[in-house]
Amino acid sequence: MNEPNEPGDEAYVLPEIRVTPDGARSVEPTDETAPPAAAPSQEPAAEEPPIVRHDPFAWMRNAPWMDRRLSPSGRAAYLLRRDLKAFPVIEGRDPNHADLDAIVQRTVDYIVPIIRREQATDIVYEELEKRREERIAKAHLQPPDNPLPGYSAGDLPPARQAADPVLPNAEIASSDSCAQVIDACRRKCTALFADRGLEALPGSGRDSHGRYRRCVRECVAPSGCSY
Repeated sequence: MNEPNEPGDEAYVLPEIRVTPDGARSVEPTDETAPPAAAPSQEPAAEEPPIVRHDPFAWMRNAPWMDRRLSPSGRAAYLLRRDLKAFPVIEGRDPNHADLDAIVQRTVDYIVPIIRREQATDIVYEELEKRREERIAKAHLQPPDNPLPGYSAGDLPPARQAADPVLPNAEIASSDSCAQVIDACRRKCTALFADRGLEALPGSGRDSHGRYRRCVRECVAPSGCSY
């Protein structure tokens, strides 16, 4: 005989068992015995996708002299060896000193612009990757209730309006159009640099970063914005 639970004893709720006419049984879980609902999954915050690098010489990258693991002199040696092997077949004789000088000069004229453009492309993508990492770090540090550029103080909650020292109708930021102009000029100068190398940027010398900033600055200036 079951005795009633004493005060303080823990009560256990058993699931209800139902029997159908054909003898089958089914168990109906109660609210107390039902398994807890799965917590909604929280997806991580979306970040900028990684930059996909464009290789301007992908169509000929399988050539032995296009292996970037080699030094510039090693790449030139591969190309020079190919020309030296082909010379007797084409000319029907061995090359003399004048022929060797011409072959070397032709090799240098061919391989040097390729290496310079590869280096210029690397500089551009390194700068783009650096800016991407800075934007991601800035987005992680930005508080979630921070207003976006272009919002006014009147758009904030009443508690924030009272605590904010700015005037009620003063705009928090008004440089949205300038940011778009600067972004467009950066893309323009990046494309120039990637396509035609350092010589496409204004200025002189080997300071690629300085010439890149000057390109963006001169592009932005007519709009009245500053960079």
